[in-house]
Amino acid sequence: MGDKRGVLMGDPTTFWRTAGDNPHARTRWGVRKFVRRSRAVEQWHRLARTLLELGVEIGVLPAAGAPGLLFPSSAGFLAGADSATPFSQKRYHLSRLPNRTAENAVISAFLRAMGFSVQAFPQRFGGGSDFLSSEGCFLFSSGVIRRPRFVFSKGWPPFRRCYGFQSAPSALDALAESARGKKVLPVTLIRETHFSGNTCLCPFGKNREFLMAYLPALSESSRARLKEQFGERLLGLSEPDGEGFAANAFQVDVDEPVLLLPHTVSEALQAQVRERGVRPVLVDVSEFFQKAGGAVASLIGDLGPLPTDDAELSPGAVEFRRENSYPALFA
Repeated sequence: MGDKRGVLMGDPTTFWRTAGDNPHARTRWGVRKFVRRSRAVEQWHRLARTLLELGVEIGVLPAAGAPGLLFPSSAGFLAGADSATPFSQKRYHLSRLPNRTAENAVISAFLRAMGFSVQAFPQRFGGGSDFLSSEGCFLFSSGVIRRPRFVFSKGWPPFRRCYGFQSAPSALDALAESARGKKVLPVTLIRETHFSGNTCLCPFGKNREFLMAYLPALSESSRARLKEQFGERLLGLSEPDGEGFAANAFQVDVDEPVLLLPHTVSEALQAQVRERGVRPVLVDVSEFFQKAGGAVASLIGDLGPLPTDDAELSPGAVEFRRENSYPALFA
């Protein structure tokens, strides 16, 4: 097994309007936001090229007209991604969300063509965006499930949009089975602006031993649970960093760990990351954050280390990986 990390990213070519699935994706009047497509495409390519420079292999999902394909962190998760388990025995668990049916069909076919074993998840679940791996435990984030709708509200406008959260608490037992003996720590989300775990939580460090957390987005009991689990390794975020999705970051393990962060993070937070042996690299993905509620981590679906030995894959999978890689499509 090689150590070249693989990720999924979604082709942004047809991204012109958001799906409106969270508070960031609609105006105060509840209208789905339009996107400055040229700016979004430019920012997406800059993020992709940063990953390439760090030695990451990028599989590009097709521009199929489904906005959720741009945010593959919610597509699912790969059980045992960083374990020594042979690639052929690893299984990708698709998320189960009512608004991602079309996306799941595309992603499932794509991953199978890459050589992955794919399985549907039995409970409502937001994929890797709600299931984060840290040293000693997985963090499973969930919240109240609501039917998205408009409700009356005091003030102007006289209504507001209800969104709820991605994952249901009932998914915990099934996730515990997939964790292969590793502890699963449940965390409850309470702010709809932070609708998934990776908007307010980010394990980082050489062994993912530190946890960046925006604590106001979590229930009191969840805050206490995290403090007990991580102790001094818990890094609480300031309000500007927390509201700016600083935790929606993605770590790449090279000679020294590199943490890709939204470009708006504070100097103080960058210094705190450096103090923990991790190099911060800032990337501007503001068009995705401001219009769709997704920053760095949301745009990346982690596939763990991919085989570098073609003998581990079928000839068709080898060819598919090559044809759908970023360099082949955007050379």
